[in-house]
Amino acid sequence: MHNLLTTAIAVATLAVAASPQQDEDTPRLVVLVSVDQLATWVFDAARPHFADDGGFARLIDHGTLFANCAYAHGCTATGPGHATLGTGAPAAVHGIVDNQWIDPVTGAGVYCATTPGAEPVGGGPANRGPDTLKVPTLGEALKAQRPGARVVGLSFKDRGAILPAGRGADAALYFDQGAGHFVTTTAYASSIPAWVTRFEATYPLTRYFGQTWDRYGAPEAFEGLVDDRPFEGPDPNKSRTLPKTIDGGRKELRPRFYAHLYASPFANEVLVDLARAAIDAYDLGEDDVPDLLTISFSAPDAVGHQYGPESHEVRDTLLRLDRDLGVLLRTLDTRVGRGEYLVLLSSDHGVGPCPEGRVAAGLPGGRDGNLSTKIRAAAEKTMRDAYGEPAERSWVRGTAGTWLYLDRSNIEEAGVDRTEASQRVARALQGLSTLHAAIPTTGPLPADLDPALADVFRSTYHPDSSGDVYFVYEPYWLGYPTPTASHGTPWAYDREVPLIAYGPGIQNGVVHPAAVTPGMAVSIAAAVLGIEPPRGATEVVPDGVLR
Repeated sequence: MHNLLTTAIAVATLAVAASPQQDEDTPRLVVLVSVDQLATWVFDAARPHFADDGGFARLIDHGTLFANCAYAHGCTATGPGHATLGTGAPAAVHGIVDNQWIDPVTGAGVYCATTPGAEPVGGGPANRGPDTLKVPTLGEALKAQRPGARVVGLSFKDRGAILPAGRGADAALYFDQGAGHFVTTTAYASSIPAWVTRFEATYPLTRYFGQTWDRYGAPEAFEGLVDDRPFEGPDPNKSRTLPKTIDGGRKELRPRFYAHLYASPFANEVLVDLARAAIDAYDLGEDDVPDLLTISFSAPDAVGHQYGPESHEVRDTLLRLDRDLGVLLRTLDTRVGRGEYLVLLSSDHGVGPCPEGRVAAGLPGGRDGNLSTKIRAAAEKTMRDAYGEPAERSWVRGTAGTWLYLDRSNIEEAGVDRTEASQRVARALQGLSTLHAAIPTTGPLPADLDPALADVFRSTYHPDSSGDVYFVYEPYWLGYPTPTASHGTPWAYDREVPLIAYGPGIQNGVVHPAAVTPGMAVSIAAAVLGIEPPRGATEVVPDGVLR
């Protein structure tokens, strides 16, 4: 097994049960921060260049940094990660196994943040909401145990706002690029909150139209990074380098500008200012009943997918985010009170390096944009060879993420044993050169499957949403034609992310060695708040974290 796949996470051997904190240590506000696509290796490379008075340095120097944090599940996408950050559970428990999947029974497509019948409010697609979650979130547990608690979720992505906040939140707001403003869903509200309308009136996003994006950090922060690489995705002005002009590639304002803004560090500035307005609008942290604010910074993911994690653009985005986090912390100092709020910062997933860069350096890796087509074709041929023609169309319904879905209605009508079929197909897929493993989701696991990968699989599979075969690319390989880098695998570079806890009840200046998942944030918050964690959050806070 490749050495980047870390051993299965075993928190219990390193942890002791945490006692609820005393009232004087209970924060009035918990702020759960997700930095989308912040892999540990990317964070560590940027960390020496963060400002001494920036947000990251303050959180680390006066909080606890977990040096061994990785997702237990291998479906390392935005939806599953945010669901874990909200619930404290892996995908095998919360049921969000990718950003979208195929219903194994009906064959219908399912989006990760769905409430059937929910209508868009202000813009965006229909049916957005938290009902796909199989277990409650921290916000739901807080509201149930502390009546009067307020819960607010903010992000540029709908799933980044909805899944961490969960059901019953006071607001979940996300950005609609077509409309050019923040929207919500009737799962939370029947109209756009008045404070959002006031915010956008006094803070028009058009202020960023024509803004120049140049390097914010010192020149040495970019040493060793190449700014112009031919495999990067160009922006709307066909630029792969800094500086850039954020205008959507047009001289006049068009909807494309908002997509351009989203894939820039200025989107993080907008979100911090929206969060500051939300703190005032909902009086978050104003009384003795603790509140929860979830903030998901989506821009690092958009920038990373376009330019790659080793780019000048990603490095600059993180340096600017460091500054933005400092602004947020100072706002919390003023409006909530220093020592009165708890911050938990992590990421929804990591990212791998750009395959083209590895190949150019003579390292293993590559990209096969037709891999999903090859997987479907191999599975279909295997089924036809074994069982003949299907009753309708195809034996294979399709792939989603790293799941292959067979057509269960055809299997049932033909009297085929589904376990036998999934085992047969998995064995056939092992012959594809760019696949490291193909794991059947029913019946015994392959005898030669590495135990660590088997544990990751067990934390990933959910019977209501997973397919019939879980396939794993070879390390540093991608099976889809994104411009640069991506994620979604069980390899360590996709699962390992930072986790930082800062605030009342948290030890200062500690680098903790315990093996944890980002879901530990929920367990820490529950312990410090003195509430029972939500059902599904089973991690125990390690000794040496709480004061």
